[in-house]
Amino acid sequence: MFDLGDKLALYFKMGKEIPYWQTFVSYSFDEGESFSGAEELIKGDISGGRGPVKNKAIKIKSNRILAPASTEIGSWKAFIDISDNGGESFRKTEIKCPEAGLIQPTLWEDENGNIHALMRSNKGFIYRSDSFDNGETWCDAYKTNIPNNNSGIDLVKAEGKIYLVCNPVEGNWAARSPLSLFVSEDNGESFTKLIDLETEMGEFSYPAIISGKNTLYITYTYNRKSIVFTEINL
Repeated sequence: MFDLGDKLALYFKMGKEIPYWQTFVSYSFDEGESFSGAEELIKGDISGGRGPVKNKAIKIKSNRILAPASTEIGSWKAFIDISDNGGESFRKTEIKCPEAGLIQPTLWEDENGNIHALMRSNKGFIYRSDSFDNGETWCDAYKTNIPNNNSGIDLVKAEGKIYLVCNPVEGNWAARSPLSLFVSEDNGESFTKLIDLETEMGEFSYPAIISGKNTLYITYTYNRKSIVFTEINL
């Protein structure tokens, strides 16, 4: 869900095989009470990855919308979809990474107006890329020191800090437990664990995080059978 000002946009995928999903959008003009019929975000696209793929889009200071996107056809490739017309259309900008496959970026804008992305990788660590021109171009993605077992991540910027939810587990495709909440007070240069959300054996994955009213709101899958929702006061 994304607030476009005069309406809410609900982005979602449809299809049987993940690499060939289509991205659809539906609009609400009454604060989510009702939604319009679904329409393709990018006409004819079956790449599986346009618009917000897993994590939320952000609107930066210039009013540009940046949607974290990726495709999984053959090799994994992360990119950013840009809209300069209020979400009416999007165009792709590339994030290169010669050494790793990357998907499912999550974004934030810093105090200087620079944009940053953390991404899930197939190399056992979270990767990062940075943009200094409002998301138009991105540096080659580079490895952070945050271990991650090829599982989904998400972050939100709140009260000047960055809060990240991930599985900090070494080893590609290792068990998706624990699931933990981290905080960064230096624009993502380093992260400190605040709390483990789950520690027992199981699969706790695909987190999503937003903030509001001095509170973090987090959801994640519980053993792929249900969804957990939790609130954490800042």
